[in-house]
Amino acid sequence: MHPQNWKQIFILAFSLVFFCCGRVYAQSPTITGISPASGPVGLPVTITGTGFGATQGASTVSLGSMNAVVTSWSDTSVVAIVPSGASSGAFTVTVSGQGASSPTFTITALPSGWSDGDIGAVGLSGSANFANGAFTINGAGASFVSATRTPSCKDLRRNAMLRHDQALKEGLDEVAKAGLRAGT
Repeated sequence: MHPQNWKQIFILAFSLVFFCCGRVYAQSPTITGISPASGPVGLPVTITGTGFGATQGASTVSLGSMNAVVTSWSDTSVVAIVPSGASSGAFTVTVSGQGASSPTFTITALPSGWSDGDIGAVGLSGSANFANGAFTINGAGASFVSATRTPSCKDLRRNAMLRHDQALKEGLDEVAKAGLRAGT
């Protein structure tokens, strides 16, 4: 065989290897499941699958058109919080511009008598949230006691208000006693 032919064969073989095998494709994420499949706003949801990447970086999670806050990220598992304002639908994990959708997540209402809003007097720092099947109330003011209850406690709201009122009364009593001792 002529040396010129070997050169052409080598260039052709190298070109085929380069064009066929030289491209690197980013792995698309795949979602295999979510847990739980339903719950209220604020609930952490675990999204399992593959190809999410070891760290979140610029990757995102959304439920419908609402971006979700991510609390944990690995190549096979992402934990995201059901965002306020979202509707039932699929979670989407987007990695390097490529998205994967979950089975449908159904948003459920908070138990009867509860609302997703401010509680207590304006100006006092405190919070309330529902996560992992439990309501947590962190109040402020004189001697307020934080509490966590499950939704099965029918009178939680009434009890929280009674505790707040009692703590406020006890705090005011202490202030009044201190004032009397000081001679004011």
